[in-house]
Amino acid sequence: MSADPRHTRTVRRRSGGEDWEMVLGEPEARLREHVLGYMDFAEHTTHAVRRREIAGALVPLIINFGPPFRIHGSGGEVSEPREGFVAGMSDGVSISESTGRSRCVQVNFTPLGARRFLRLPMGELANRVVGLEDLFGRAEADRLRSRLHDAPDAEARFRLVDAFVGARVEGARGPSAGVGRAWRRLWETAGRLEAGALAREIGCSRKHLAARFHDEVGLAPKAVARILRFQHAVSLLDPSAEVRWTEVAHRCGYYDQAHLIRDFRQLAGATPGEYLRGIAGGDDPAAGDVDLAAGDPDPASTDSR
Repeated sequence: MSADPRHTRTVRRRSGGEDWEMVLGEPEARLREHVLGYMDFAEHTTHAVRRREIAGALVPLIINFGPPFRIHGSGGEVSEPREGFVAGMSDGVSISESTGRSRCVQVNFTPLGARRFLRLPMGELANRVVGLEDLFGRAEADRLRSRLHDAPDAEARFRLVDAFVGARVEGARGPSAGVGRAWRRLWETAGRLEAGALAREIGCSRKHLAARFHDEVGLAPKAVARILRFQHAVSLLDPSAEVRWTEVAHRCGYYDQAHLIRDFRQLAGATPGEYLRGIAGGDDPAAGDVDLAAGDPDPASTDSR
């Protein structure tokens, strides 16, 4: 028996021309400060699929085995990386398109874990998608894809990812003490810590902290706090129960319900109510994805219900 047992969970949906399965897994213990989790995903549908990818406090690495995804980035650029890609931390919404036949493994890094793994300034990746070939070179990208593709099951793929990530993280430069502490404080408070107060806690100016965050996280502390507040609000939504939006806004540190709505529009591309209905309709094969088959939300709407 392994000293570090692998915990996995499988979610499936097979109905109405949709057939997808995802296996969610944890990294090995030594990587958990850098990696939030793994996902092994397979989808076979009768139609092309478009999904809205909402903002989150993570940096996903996608290793692709199927037809390439077409990504419409939050900055307006369009890319179609065949081997897979890394998406830097974003304070906007992007769109992913597929033929409906997808097969991939996803590694969700913390921003500081991604910097250590990639060994790049994270500001260069903010609001961008970069292909695996550009990050690792064609030979390394092909070797990684081939080994994962040939593995017998999701757990075996996760063990291979452990080894790949561990080899790159080991010996890489960690975050500066100030940024590491600031990131932990923002995470602990779910973004409910004002940037000026955070800088005073760390013992530096707001300008200096913002510059360090740009390099090591990708976005300024204020933008990161905004994403963490939004992420907290999303975690409180339960499609099976009545949602008290004013209470959600208060618990997550929003000034009022209008502030909550503005952030959902920016970070989810929908009002809170529209996003909740998407979850209730089962349009969420991967956390944070909302099917756009029914069309985009009305940008003029101000109702969160």
